[in-house]
Amino acid sequence: MHTTSHSSAKTANMRKVGVRSTAIFLVLLLVFGTCGWFAYAAIVHHQTPTQLITQQGPNTTLTIGSTEALPSLDIQKDTSTALDQVLLNNVYETLLNRDQHNNPVAGIAQSWQQSDDGLQYTFQLHNAMQFASGHTLDADDVVWSLQQVIEHQFIGHEQLRNISEVSAPNKHTVHITLSSPNPELAWALTGRAGIVYDSESHIDYTKQVAGSGPFTIGNFTAGQPITLTYNAQYWGEKAHIGSIVVKPYADAHQAAQDFIAGSLDALIPVDIAQISMLQEQAKKHDFTLQQGTSAAKVVLGFNSSPDSLFSDQLLRTAARQSIDKTALAKTYNGTPLYGPLTTLDPGYEDLSSKFPYDPASARRRMSFFYLSAVKTLVYPDTFGEQIGHTIADQLHQVGFNIDVQMVDTQTWKDRIANNQFDLTLYELPDAHDYDWYIANGNPLHFTDAQSEELYAKAMQATNQQDYAQALSQYAERLSDVSPVDWLYQDSPWIVWHNKVQHLPTAMVSQYLPLRDVNIQE
Repeated sequence: MHTTSHSSAKTANMRKVGVRSTAIFLVLLLVFGTCGWFAYAAIVHHQTPTQLITQQGPNTTLTIGSTEALPSLDIQKDTSTALDQVLLNNVYETLLNRDQHNNPVAGIAQSWQQSDDGLQYTFQLHNAMQFASGHTLDADDVVWSLQQVIEHQFIGHEQLRNISEVSAPNKHTVHITLSSPNPELAWALTGRAGIVYDSESHIDYTKQVAGSGPFTIGNFTAGQPITLTYNAQYWGEKAHIGSIVVKPYADAHQAAQDFIAGSLDALIPVDIAQISMLQEQAKKHDFTLQQGTSAAKVVLGFNSSPDSLFSDQLLRTAARQSIDKTALAKTYNGTPLYGPLTTLDPGYEDLSSKFPYDPASARRRMSFFYLSAVKTLVYPDTFGEQIGHTIADQLHQVGFNIDVQMVDTQTWKDRIANNQFDLTLYELPDAHDYDWYIANGNPLHFTDAQSEELYAKAMQATNQQDYAQALSQYAERLSDVSPVDWLYQDSPWIVWHNKVQHLPTAMVSQYLPLRDVNIQE
């Protein structure tokens, strides 16, 4: 009996020792495994233990109402400006960034230099960068990405004209050699042309992303709200918000109502029809309504083909002096514009003294013409009915007889292509589109040798000072000969609850970097 009891106790003790040993082994395995994981992540993915512990980021969500849904995630091929707004420098980063004045600043490259002849650019990259995948980001990825944009003609490839060679002498330096100067190159590298892609990721770009920005994207459904999620792998200063939901609205009034009710933290941009209501509500609520700026512009185009009366410069300038741009800009959310350069473009000068609103002067110019025929103003219905009749009424007051025809977009395109118009409306949404007016085959049939020479001079500039000066001369000449009447520079309104801090206000329809945005609870 004694022997049996002693044997049982011994067996029990052995079991306890075995359990304890197993537990210790498992704990040690966990500790060493975790250490190994940290070491692997630190060496391979350049992550610190703090980064790995805080994978989720801040426990905050920002919801932004927008006007355009993302049709896909394909930043390489899809032309929708919604992709620029949501993805640029949130999910995908560019070699250079742009500031709120539309000037190039440091991005993936912390600095850059340009040779005196304008043919050599040298970019010094930040250290220890990586993509959201954990893959290393270095000069080889920059070179590969630029080559992909050019070779596959991704959106923005034409802005990389004249590049003859791209090389990486080391992991932190990129050289770009041009065959002839391109003073717009630095700015071009702030947009789609300058995106640095993850060369090791093999994804479907229409449904997935592979960027290096402060946010990433999980599930995506075309046309639905999209969520930007905190990227714990981000190599630079981390985002201040855990997730950002961008929610598209087809109904602008509903968007404004949702904002007032508090289900939206910001609305970017605000539909002009909702401004008065929001201004009134701002007196009762804690939110800010502010007008920003953009490089987009709306112009009244003249048919300058040889068989058109608007081929005469005097008639075009008479039309320009007939239109009250100050009133138009106020009605349509803009800032009066008198030339091809906006306040966000290099070389901008106020050209309002060229052809100010002056119906009496317009009538004197009109006295040289006998205008019995009706002139047709054809424009797409995206502008709405009111603007066409407003312009026609102002032209009528000085002697023009205008037939207003608002049509669907495809019909408008066909009419312009077949030269079946006298006047038309265009929205030019892009910055640095200065050559649109003089390009071969331009839809207005406008030609002017001196304008072409001045533009060519600007594009041969080897430094930004000469470039801006030459652009200014080009803009003045173009305003003199008047291929269009520049009606207004789009200045969209945005609104946000005051708990939201550091929200961008410039170029927000196409460039909305959100890393620095914060919510003050």
